[in-house]
Amino acid sequence: MDEAETADVAVIGGGPAGSVLAGLCAKAGLSTVLLERETGPRYRIGESLLPATLRQVLPLIGAQDAVDAETYTVKRGATFSWGADKQDIWTLAFGPDQADDPPLALNVDRASFDEILLSSAQNCGATLLRGYDAISVGDGDAQQGRSVTYFHRQSARQNALHARFVVNATGQMRLNIPELDAREHSHFFRKVAVWGYWTGGGRLDAPLDGNVFFETLETEHGTAWVWYIPLRDGLTSVGVVAPRDCLTKLRVDPRAGLANWLATCPRTTKLLCNATPAEHAPYDQVSLCADYSYASNAFSAPGIVQIGDAACFVDVLLSSGVHLATYGALLAARSIKAALSGAIPEDVAMAEYESRLRQEFSVFYAGLSGLYDMEKRSQDYVGWLRALLQNSNGVLMERGQTLDNPGGLNVGGASCSDAELHAQAQRNLTMMRGYNSYQLTYDGPPKATPIAALPAIHNLLAIDEYGEWIMPAHKRTPAPPTV
Repeated sequence: MDEAETADVAVIGGGPAGSVLAGLCAKAGLSTVLLERETGPRYRIGESLLPATLRQVLPLIGAQDAVDAETYTVKRGATFSWGADKQDIWTLAFGPDQADDPPLALNVDRASFDEILLSSAQNCGATLLRGYDAISVGDGDAQQGRSVTYFHRQSARQNALHARFVVNATGQMRLNIPELDAREHSHFFRKVAVWGYWTGGGRLDAPLDGNVFFETLETEHGTAWVWYIPLRDGLTSVGVVAPRDCLTKLRVDPRAGLANWLATCPRTTKLLCNATPAEHAPYDQVSLCADYSYASNAFSAPGIVQIGDAACFVDVLLSSGVHLATYGALLAARSIKAALSGAIPEDVAMAEYESRLRQEFSVFYAGLSGLYDMEKRSQDYVGWLRALLQNSNGVLMERGQTLDNPGGLNVGGASCSDAELHAQAQRNLTMMRGYNSYQLTYDGPPKATPIAALPAIHNLLAIDEYGEWIMPAHKRTPAPPTV
């Protein structure tokens, strides 16, 4: 590894986003190198998944069977002690209660789950380099490529990788890329999260025993809420999300602060009555995180794209993190493949990725900010959230979408010339960047944004039977006849 290497695609970061994208690109025949800084399984928060990730994305890299073979906790939705009906628990199911085959999801320990995805990326043909840290990414574009300077953490040996396309999947870290490092943080989700793990915690009654449970509480700085995530082997992830003004006091003793808050939550206290704090690493720690809601000002630049938490994150409520990461990886992989093949101009392909992912971000942002309105009744939450999520591209995973029947929030794009295609791509991008910025800077009371108020982008690219971007023929201006 003393000499510089080359690849079609270099992916920095082996979380769900990086693994899914690396697997999809390698499966398409692109030489793909995946750099992961850890040498073995590593702990991550974000244990609650959504059905779309499990049933629409993971099969694309051959990971579903391995995930299904694990003994992860199966869940049907989320259960709440929340709002005007908090005296009675209520449930937001993933699908209609009367469905014969309702959609299900899982609660996972991320160390084993992420390892499955890394192995799946390798099985698709990606080269996995573990124990390597990226230092810098050079200038360039998809034509001339970009260089990635990285080093082996154990030997400190430095190396360079030249790739036609670079993918930043490093999570909340920044890679000192001027075009992509700027972020806009949410004014509404100015929160702090504190969490730990218990063994022997109780479960809700079947069939809700696998559901994540949420309960609200009051702090000196306003309303907060608890998550209670049942994991396998009797382990439970329990945390509190509170106003950021609680951070200073919480830093003094996070474990005591978490325990004091949980003691004010009667249903959570009952579930933990026979539980003890976990004593085995890495679950013996109490952790803190603040200012985690943001979107990068741009998700791509010539020859580079960022995905997962490197692009955006909404809130820890309702499991949007891994969903946005894996759905964004699917979109970005399509765009990279289309751009490198020459089938679609890079700016159009990347605008399609960013516009669609920003639209998905806007759906979850609207849904989660509205859920903080504690004056609503359960039927109001359930009806409104279902309307939002059922119109989400990511939950539907674009099944059955065409240019004439786009599905989700998208609308069919009008026929246009090749020249107009670039202009429409920029209009989509400008609209979604502007709307995300509007959402992030809003600092008023919670509001349940209706589905009709969210922006709808114009589909520029269709999806073929193989799940790849194509330029619809009727969008092209016919060449003039030769004389």
